[in-house]
Amino acid sequence: MRIHRSPSGGCIEGYGGIEPHYPVLEALGSLTRQRNGEVVVQALKEIAPTWALQLPGLLSGQTRAYLQQQIAASSRDRMVREFCQLIDKLADRHTLVLVLEDLHWSDHSTVDVLSAFARRSSRARVLIIATYRHADAAADNHPVRSLSRELLAHKIGTRLALPPLRPAAITEFVASTVTGAGAQQLAQLISEQAGGNPLLMIATLENFIERGLIAAGADGFRLCVPAAGLNVEISSDLSQVLESRISQLDDREQSALTAASVVGVAFDAATGAPACGMTAIEFEDVCETLVRNDKCISRADLHKYPDGTVVRKYTFKHVLYRRALYERQGPIRLAHTHRVVYEALERLYPAGARQAIALQLLEHLTGCGEWRKAVECLREGLVIVRTRFGYRDGVALFKLGLELARHLPQAERAAIELEMLEGKAGIYTAIRDSQAFASYEAVAALARARGLVDVLARALIGMTYTTGWRDNAQCRALLLEDILLLLAFAPSQKCSLYHPSRVTPALVAGIHVFLAGCKQAKRGLPGRAQP
Repeated sequence: MRIHRSPSGGCIEGYGGIEPHYPVLEALGSLTRQRNGEVVVQALKEIAPTWALQLPGLLSGQTRAYLQQQIAASSRDRMVREFCQLIDKLADRHTLVLVLEDLHWSDHSTVDVLSAFARRSSRARVLIIATYRHADAAADNHPVRSLSRELLAHKIGTRLALPPLRPAAITEFVASTVTGAGAQQLAQLISEQAGGNPLLMIATLENFIERGLIAAGADGFRLCVPAAGLNVEISSDLSQVLESRISQLDDREQSALTAASVVGVAFDAATGAPACGMTAIEFEDVCETLVRNDKCISRADLHKYPDGTVVRKYTFKHVLYRRALYERQGPIRLAHTHRVVYEALERLYPAGARQAIALQLLEHLTGCGEWRKAVECLREGLVIVRTRFGYRDGVALFKLGLELARHLPQAERAAIELEMLEGKAGIYTAIRDSQAFASYEAVAALARARGLVDVLARALIGMTYTTGWRDNAQCRALLLEDILLLLAFAPSQKCSLYHPSRVTPALVAGIHVFLAGCKQAKRGLPGRAQP
């Protein structure tokens, strides 16, 4: 609680505890020690003796004994009345601004005093600013919630709901802390993870510092790794913050949100209810209660499934909430829940309409260990990525495909590994990424090990094409020699080079260019007889 006297500009701050009236007593005691404090002491003696007696060191022994005798039969109502009269007196000539912070942690007596003062008619020049967190107050059924509603209903108060921090504000904060390259990407990552919550924003940034990903330099903090390599881990301090919030939920709320964390950042009753054993109505009721109490989730848009079912979508306010709830579960439970959610989505989407949710299905199939189905979904997801020109997303999917292949029998693994390696190399080629050459080298090495001449030829053509970006004529000449030898000694394999499903459009164009010029290039190569 802070009391501000405009003429002097003094500011007193106290922090609430379980002791009745603690923040009020702390503020009044501090006010007596400021300039003109004797005026406050005199007012306390004359107008609010019950409060004066609660302040140690303020009164002489004789004065204390006298006041104790005078208020021997005092009551709670008298303390409230005296406080109101005292504030009226102190604000008679000077404006007072009382700021009560974090009222969700305050004792109930402080709320009673605030309620009484706010409701009475007074000409005192006083502004009261009170802050509290709705979710914490709701969890403890704190009376500050009721007080807020009543003051608003009687139009003797104004509520200012603080929205989450905007991305621009987070960027500004991060820029004031972290300098150098990557600060913008860091701000974007923190914004996505913390969802605009200041507490989670600070905790996320501190987590990076503790892990050595950000370190202090001469001109402020700097990133120690590329921004793309940053990943958020839930530290012990951050975990305690999140667990504190989660523990305020009742059993049904925790069950619903635990299941929802498996569904995804966005979820609904049609997918979440089966995952926690509730009916759709029960699940939706739990979510609506959480939204009303401003706990963990927010409402999103309505969504219509192919069968005509309309549901309300909900989203986690912060990605970290979802991660904390997800990571509380063991592997057996997670696998079971992923399977239930996948089966629910299969029921909601007919076979011909599942491509639109291929990436969502992929997550759940991976989560429940259905590796073959996961590979099929990954291929469907790649179609979506290509149509949206999501090159980097495509690379990530091809890398995931390599991980999925490792879970398959050896007989199936080889073809999928080559498919994923070639696809990744093709995307790098399409965007002229320097990693294209190394990707084709990996394809060539695997093709040589397995005796796949056509794949090796495609890989060599890809390598030749990418050397043009580096103007490496010698390397390009050697690769052309290898290609021509392959074509000469394995003519039956030549047709597979043109198979459109095995190469990307960019690579096909490169193949045509190089095959058309192979004969001329061969004539210009020294020391090699024509085949």
